[in-house]
Amino acid sequence: MKLSFEERLCFVFETAPSRLPEIFWSYTDHDIKTQTKLKLGLRVVTMTQEYVTLLNAAGAIFGGGNSKGTKATPKGRIPKDENEAMALAQAVFS
Repeated sequence: MKLSFEERLCFVFETAPSRLPEIFWSYTDHDIKTQTKLKLGLRVVTMTQEYVTLLNAAGAIFGGGNSKGTKATPKGRIPKDENEAMALAQAVFS
């Protein structure tokens, strides 16, 4: 899913499209780009953490944990970015 520039701004600044002129006049281009990188970076980190938690839970449910009761580690690769996490998740559920 690819968002337009205006849609990204609505997401990053949690606002409606009708309020975008206020954002354009209130923030510099550098501020907008920095805020966008920070917000999207946080979402990628959150999604990656949720993915690893899902792998740990699925491993524990389906017998992937070890008998000593220590924390199970996910087998395979840990995704480096959002696209890789999505590809790995789709491979699990397909």
